[in-house]
Amino acid sequence: MSNQAEFPSRSFAFPVLTGDIGGTNARFGLVEAPGAEPVFLQRLAVADHPTPETAIDAVIKAFDIRPASAFLAVAGPVEGLSVAMTNAHWLVDAAMIGKRFGLHSVSLINDFPPIAAALSSLTEGNGAVRIGPDCPPQKGACLAIGPGTGCGAAALVPAEDKLVLLPTEVGHTNLGPDGPEELALWPHIDSRGHPISVETLLCGPGLVTLHSAVLRHKGLPVEPCQPHEIIDYAQSGEQFAMRTLYLFARLLGRVAGDLALLFRATGGVYIAGGIAPRIVNILVGSEFREAFDNKPPLTDSMKTIPTLVITDPNPALRGLAAIVSAPHKHIIPAWHWDMSA
Repeated sequence: MSNQAEFPSRSFAFPVLTGDIGGTNARFGLVEAPGAEPVFLQRLAVADHPTPETAIDAVIKAFDIRPASAFLAVAGPVEGLSVAMTNAHWLVDAAMIGKRFGLHSVSLINDFPPIAAALSSLTEGNGAVRIGPDCPPQKGACLAIGPGTGCGAAALVPAEDKLVLLPTEVGHTNLGPDGPEELALWPHIDSRGHPISVETLLCGPGLVTLHSAVLRHKGLPVEPCQPHEIIDYAQSGEQFAMRTLYLFARLLGRVAGDLALLFRATGGVYIAGGIAPRIVNILVGSEFREAFDNKPPLTDSMKTIPTLVITDPNPALRGLAAIVSAPHKHIIPAWHWDMSA
């Protein structure tokens, strides 16, 4: 039987194989028993494996494990038991994985709700670094937003004794210019004929797009480069790479602030993904926080919301472990396949 499950009524057979499957990397872990500390197993490049089954098989063989169930976070809209990934070639099919490895159940969820599930365990100095004012978190929703291969976000909303995890598709919302500098830059953004979205600019490939727009705006030639090269150039002081990252930080602050308003995220906003931990110094010295706060007439209220960068390398695996250890505490939109199907 398959259904869209809200996990208060779900339990997992242990050990549980957990997976954080992104557009570039797939990270796997194991939760051996309820409440057990999650064990990180391996990070694999998605491009190195034709299917998720071959990647899971490699992990199982490398660590000689025998999981009884699997809980997989997938980068892309999860609207059924089979997910075609947004930024990778994999088709993640719960039934195929369950039958291939003889599992009792396989559950699929968008990749960002598990990061949101981990937020309560991430504090300044313990998996996170504060950027912006030193204001304590208040009661209320928390939010995670992450520019990586794409750009995702999810909220953790307390509701009585439950925690509701809400995914978003923020990466596909539209993003417009604000102020003279951005108005001058926008015509130089190559959006391939599509509306300029959050993910057009706030992700790894988006960083390249933004850098190219900065160069074209200055009348300079554009040469192929990678996101990590732009970051490295900026950290060494190259002016156009630095301009790119300061713009990136401002745009990220604006979008994060918009989401904070939408979810009333008084518990804090956490920046996830692979880019933010590498540019903490730039985020601190940029207009990130000014753009985050600039929501008149609510600017003073915005200034009370803490913002942090997640430095824990595997927050989604941490969150998946929290969910499988306390399924009755979490309300989550996820899809579930079990062996009786």
